[in-house]
Amino acid sequence: MIKIAGFAMLLLVTASLSAQEMAEMGLALRYESAEAGLYATHRTHPFGTKLMVTNMLNNTELEVQVGGRPASNSRALIEISSLAAEFLGIRSGVLTQVQIVPQAKATVEPPAMRSRFTVKQTGNVVARSTGEDLVGFHPSIAMETRATLTNTANNQKVTITIKGRIQASRDRIMEISSGAARALGIRGSGEVQLETIR
Repeated sequence: MIKIAGFAMLLLVTASLSAQEMAEMGLALRYESAEAGLYATHRTHPFGTKLMVTNMLNNTELEVQVGGRPASNSRALIEISSLAAEFLGIRSGVLTQVQIVPQAKATVEPPAMRSRFTVKQTGNVVARSTGEDLVGFHPSIAMETRATLTNTANNQKVTITIKGRIQASRDRIMEISSGAARALGIRGSGEVQLETIR
């Protein structure tokens, strides 16, 4: 019995070490691109590999897909497309410490299948007087994307649909309708966790 328990503990430790070994730390740099995808260039991961990137400064995480290699003279381990960098809070020309964890084997998907990625953000929202529809307005998440918002103060949740655009701001991640704000117990403004639904 002791041998079996010891073996199970060894398996747990090994699995934990394997997960930790998969994660890598490095510097990320934003690259300006006209494409509307959540892409990255990486020094070693094969094209098509999906990576979970976490900005260690603000703890924002986002899944991106490897689509190329950084410039040979770049100091960055990974370069992030401008759209993905907006989500992660990575500013142009600023090297940012990130953690990178591979999510899936490399697969070359048709462009039409690359449109949906999970986005996770935490930050301030501002309520808009736009009626009772459960909608939100975001700088870059695709229109008609559904997202779950969780009020960090009271843990109340609501699912909203992205219906419009706002200008990117450091003060807020998005604006929400008055109906969504009421469902979350927010008056005026508050902090939420946002997670898109695939």
